[in-house]
Amino acid sequence: MKKICTALFILLSVSLNPVNSAPLPRMLDQFPGQKTFFTPLDIDADSSHSYDALHLAVELVPDLEGMSFTAEVTMTARIMEDDLETLPMDHLMLTIDSVWVDGENADFSANASSLTITLPEAAAEGDTLSVRVAYHGRIRADNSFGGMMYNEGSDVLFTFGEPYRTRAWIVCYDKPFDKVTSEIAVTMDNSYHVVSNGSLSEVEDVGDDLSRTVWSNDYPISTYLISVCAHPYLVIDLGGAGRNDTPVNLWVYPQDSAAAMSSMGRTPDMIEYFEDRFGPFPFDKYDAAEASIAANMEHQTATTMTEGVIRSGPVNEWVVAHELAHQWWGDMVGPLTFKEIWLNEGLASYSHMLWFGHEDEELFRRGMDQIALAYFQEDRSRRYPIWDPPVRYLFGTAVYYKGAWVLHMLRRKIGDELFFETLRTYLDNPALRYGNVESDDFIAVCNSVTGEDLDSWFHQWLYRIT
Repeated sequence: MKKICTALFILLSVSLNPVNSAPLPRMLDQFPGQKTFFTPLDIDADSSHSYDALHLAVELVPDLEGMSFTAEVTMTARIMEDDLETLPMDHLMLTIDSVWVDGENADFSANASSLTITLPEAAAEGDTLSVRVAYHGRIRADNSFGGMMYNEGSDVLFTFGEPYRTRAWIVCYDKPFDKVTSEIAVTMDNSYHVVSNGSLSEVEDVGDDLSRTVWSNDYPISTYLISVCAHPYLVIDLGGAGRNDTPVNLWVYPQDSAAAMSSMGRTPDMIEYFEDRFGPFPFDKYDAAEASIAANMEHQTATTMTEGVIRSGPVNEWVVAHELAHQWWGDMVGPLTFKEIWLNEGLASYSHMLWFGHEDEELFRRGMDQIALAYFQEDRSRRYPIWDPPVRYLFGTAVYYKGAWVLHMLRRKIGDELFFETLRTYLDNPALRYGNVESDDFIAVCNSVTGEDLDSWFHQWLYRIT
């Protein structure tokens, strides 16, 4: 069976005839590997801990001249163990100033990467605590570190958190499985327009030419998807899209407005196209903000796009589709741990290929050929499974493009009708929707919808080096 499937994969992958083909956009110009700078030293395997973070409320005051920020975060948490005496939180190179638990000063100890809070009294399982932490940190000009960054040339403030860099600007429990609701408040010069996750709740003039902008998010969100962008943006309203008339807005540099319409103007059409195949857009709005970020990033309801993609016109429209598709694949239904990253990137990559060729089946075939060849090129020098990849290749070609091809082979194996029914059922499963998943969850849905036992089929493509 392995030899037959491998032969099928190769035959489907090498049919591109470059001599007789018109030029294609280079799929490797934007991914994979863009996020390599942000990969961790290891991938945390834990998927439970002593408390469940429920809500994060962040007050943030950036100082762009001093390249620093002050902040407070209030975390609401439900205790998951009896007689809990200490509470751990993550941070990265932040300075912890004070901690309060339910309004009472609390002792704490901190090193460069963690905060341990001594609770004023032991907490019982089921208790709910309010933990407030005051802290300050650096804004970085180095785009390779993640966290909070400011590019003076473009005059843009932005954040990047995947996989474990949100802790560089928010003290939190920074693991993907512990989703929260969130509120982000940013106080800065009122010439800046601030965009974040969820809905705009308030813009308040607080004096001294400062304004406080508040974004509230009522949907569960993994911490790596929380974001802030700020710039004297021009906001382009693309109107409502899809079944629920979802508002779509582009937050772009004023001088890039025409280019942004060329590169991202079809976003509402993409939403409608994906809804027909995956189900309704999963959130109440969709924003995309331009920044001098190193990698396009699918922040929940507030994607951050590179200047290069914004300015490139329709040639990189597939990148726009990729980040949009993540709102279903990775944001609504996200990974339990980053061992499952292929469920994010493989599904988003296959989605952008669907859009790329949706008006021309031959273009779709040629695009799939191109990403297959890219995978085989990498495979000649380094081979690894797409489930639990080596940390260095968390965002590697195999994760994105072999992941997409596994999905394409599944589609050919079970047929279009069952394939798209499987995707919709997976997203609509109450046990998975707005939650966190493992590959076994996806496989179980495939088995249920098709009535087949596909465990061994998936095993050879996900868990083995084939």
